[in-house]
Amino acid sequence: MKSFFLTKKIKDINNTKDNAITLLAEEGNIEAQYKLGHKYATHHDYINAFDWFTKASEGGHGAAQNQLGLAYQYGLGITQDHYRAIEWFTESATINNNADAQFNLGSFYYYGKLGVPQDYSLAYQWFLKASENGNNSAQNSIGFLFQRGWGVQQDYTLALKWFLKAAAANNGNAQNQIGVFYKKGHGVKINFHTAFEWYSRSAKSGSSAGQCNLAWMYYDGSGTKQDFKKAMSWFLKAADRGNVDAQYQVGVMYFNGYGIQKDNLMALEFFAMALENGNRAAQNYIDMISSQLDNEKVQVVDGKLPHVSPKNTQHRKHISHEIATSPSPYPAHKKSVSLVINSSYANSSNSSSASENRINY
Repeated sequence: MKSFFLTKKIKDINNTKDNAITLLAEEGNIEAQYKLGHKYATHHDYINAFDWFTKASEGGHGAAQNQLGLAYQYGLGITQDHYRAIEWFTESATINNNADAQFNLGSFYYYGKLGVPQDYSLAYQWFLKASENGNNSAQNSIGFLFQRGWGVQQDYTLALKWFLKAAAANNGNAQNQIGVFYKKGHGVKINFHTAFEWYSRSAKSGSSAGQCNLAWMYYDGSGTKQDFKKAMSWFLKAADRGNVDAQYQVGVMYFNGYGIQKDNLMALEFFAMALENGNRAAQNYIDMISSQLDNEKVQVVDGKLPHVSPKNTQHRKHISHEIATSPSPYPAHKKSVSLVINSSYANSSNSSSASENRINY
């Protein structure tokens, strides 16, 4: 009974607070208008969210302008319009010095999106502005630019400096890259134990790249004791987050019975995922397993897969041990938007929407 009245009291307080914000918003308070837009967006009411973000933006609210840019970019509550998106991002980034908008503009120049020509130098400039305003995703992106020498002169020391800044803010992608540096010896002495520690931090921060690389350390016994069960556990976590290389390797582990009981049907399921997400090497295993199972069982796992003749292939991992992350605006697709609306559609230091590419050098 006490719990019931406490819950009701909290609900009443929240309703009173919401009513107060609505009243202030209707009176023209831009902060209240922004918060009201945030509330509607959280509940997936993008039409009302757009209306209130527009009011706040026209009043000069920088964060609202960034949200409005994202609404136009993804067509949330309004017809998609990349030109208008860039206009609002630019106003937010320049007039209001909004770090999220600056990061978004840097990402557009990095990838050449929304009609913006690809230009790593301009991407670097916008990432630098966002970094100076505390955006750790931008700090991670600058580290990546220095690592690859894109738009700046390649400099592993500076790259590590920026990755460490982002990692201090618990950016999982940056923590993963520091692990890569110690594993590869980029600007530092090779140290598998230190690499293992950074991959562990990255994995616990939710980076699928860090989870996959940590799995490889357990798999190979690098920087830690070899443990196939722990390797499988981390590969599964990364696979669940959509990491295609991890999906492939889980299939390999099931196929060979490494760290888990051998199971061809489970292997086939994960190879099918990997193939669908672009890993062509998975087809070899699909062909091989298909030859060992009757057509009915294969179709139950994935009706899209044809039954074809097996090909000769080695039962060995094909993916790179090192996974790097390149910067990307957040979210990658509409369904992620509501998950981060409380700060910004585009601001997420540990977002798995960041494009995760393998480094082979």
